[in-house]
Amino acid sequence: SSKVGGCGCGHKLSWASALYGVDGLGIDVVLDSVDWANQHSVGKFCFSDGRVLGWVPEDSFDAVISFAALLHLIVDEQCQVVVELIGKLRRGGKAWFGWNAPGYMRHTNGGNSDQVSRHWMWPRQEAWKRCFDRASAEPWGARLRSGDVQIRWWTVPESLLFPSDEVLVSSYLFEEPAYSLFVSRA
Repeated sequence: SSKVGGCGCGHKLSWASALYGVDGLGIDVVLDSVDWANQHSVGKFCFSDGRVLGWVPEDSFDAVISFAALLHLIVDEQCQVVVELIGKLRRGGKAWFGWNAPGYMRHTNGGNSDQVSRHWMWPRQEAWKRCFDRASAEPWGARLRSGDVQIRWWTVPESLLFPSDEVLVSSYLFEEPAYSLFVSRA
């Protein structure tokens, strides 16, 4: 079966197991979430800081799922974590980094643009291009630089991914600028 990495309480890994028959490994920094997931979700869940991934073998997953996790990190950490997780994908692997830059958060800092640029990869296309360009010059981006890891990536607004019901689309969950980043490893 396929191996999938993810985090949180295990909902997405349970769905992936039920729908696609995959084995999952979840990583979360909140011990209560890990305990809950180990009791109620399908997969194995570890208590660990998702920013420290050296213990996870390279080229070991067919897919990575990260939903509503990156938004807790500053931009530089988001970039580094994504690049490191891409290196954990096997050739042909796919990654989904969902619910980035949720609309409700733009009000939490009074619209302060310094805070927005510090916490969000925004504007999304330009921010991720800068990330992947910069990664090639960083020690943690060595596999991108060498060409050992080659990727294709794109972003999609959350409102286009989920509900077709217009009432739900106006929910804060899908409000612009929320988006997902998708990465495919060649």
